[in-house]
Amino acid sequence: MTVNTTDRTPAGGLFDPVSLEVMWSRLINIADEMWTTVLRTAVSTIIGAAQDFGCELLDERGNSLAHSYRSMPVFNLIMPELTRKLIEAYPIETMQPGDVYTTNDPWLCAGHLDDIAVITPIFRGKRVVAFANTVAHTSSIGGALDGVAVRDLHEEGLFFPLLKLYDASQ
Repeated sequence: MTVNTTDRTPAGGLFDPVSLEVMWSRLINIADEMWTTVLRTAVSTIIGAAQDFGCELLDERGNSLAHSYRSMPVFNLIMPELTRKLIEAYPIETMQPGDVYTTNDPWLCAGHLDDIAVITPIFRGKRVVAFANTVAHTSSIGGALDGVAVRDLHEEGLFFPLLKLYDASQ
């Protein structure tokens, strides 16, 4: 395989495969640190013992950049579309540092209310450059019945649509 080092990046710089690999490895390490932080701070047995969650970094358009290699694959699959839906509902121009978004919408997350997503925009200056996402399975969201016995979404527990959890850290 021949690498043409005269290829240009979108920003106009020279494409450097070694630097790209170093940066990509750093992004994966950041996602792994996110994963480790969730594991260490979770009070849920499902997260602590079963490790039923995922962490991912995405670009400003919702495309996957890197995810923890320990993340549950189903969560890695849904995070790009979830981030795009967030951008539709809350345009990037309206986001500010300290904003945090969440949902347990089963049509956006992984199929039931017990999967909760937390999405945080990452800024460089005043511009959103990426998103840090975590989706985790919780042991209960307050449903009246066991998750496999419910007859409709309302019996499964508390439903919250895509919403802003923190507005500029408030």
